[in-house]
Amino acid sequence: LTISILDAVLLDPVKAGFRHKAAATQELFDCQVLDLGWSSLKGRKPDREDLHGAATGEKADNLKDWYPPSVGQLPLYVARIICQRSNCSWDSKLRRYYRVALISLTVITGVGIVIWALMKHMLLEDFVLSLLAPVLPFVLWGIREAKQQSEAAKRVDHLKSFGDELWQQAMQKQITPDTAATQSRMFQDEIYEHRRKSPMVFNWFYMLLRDKFESQMTHTAADMINEAHKNGLETPGSS
Repeated sequence: LTISILDAVLLDPVKAGFRHKAAATQELFDCQVLDLGWSSLKGRKPDREDLHGAATGEKADNLKDWYPPSVGQLPLYVARIICQRSNCSWDSKLRRYYRVALISLTVITGVGIVIWALMKHMLLEDFVLSLLAPVLPFVLWGIREAKQQSEAAKRVDHLKSFGDELWQQAMQKQITPDTAATQSRMFQDEIYEHRRKSPMVFNWFYMLLRDKFESQMTHTAADMINEAHKNGLETPGSS
């Protein structure tokens, strides 16, 4: 009970602060890479000290080719949509994998302590005091975290659907480059809000799945680039 109270009173505000800083740093990175202006509604840009701290904590190789370099074959307003959509797809899959891992670990822990208690022929009182009480905060955290990750995945799926709609409009040439740029800025605003509100995922878990997700992202980008070329969309001089 004490651990749960400390988590709610002390750790939640700290985690919220980390989420806000991380979201602002990622937003600035996306604005620079995707050539999007910084939205003043999101507050001021991250301090240089914060950016330096994030850069030193992240290997340069991990940031290289963060988005598929092949999108450079397309006009910026089209390439930008691919990158933003890829961002949402990656985030959704990562959170769903993480949710499954959390649920699995929580169930294994719960079943494990019950089996252990039965093997040791523990009395109910001993079981509650010796095993259940120490493990319960972790189990409750796992359940709450899994629920929050599920909600975040659903939220980013809606954003991905917006990206799909924007992509179809671009393929059917129903929007101008300027309109697409405005829509992408709105899209990016929602991506920022999603990052700011969503629970974090451990970096080591992300690294476990990075190669797999990166391969999927590259193949999806290649398919979308081919579709764009078939619709006559390419950068001047690339043909």
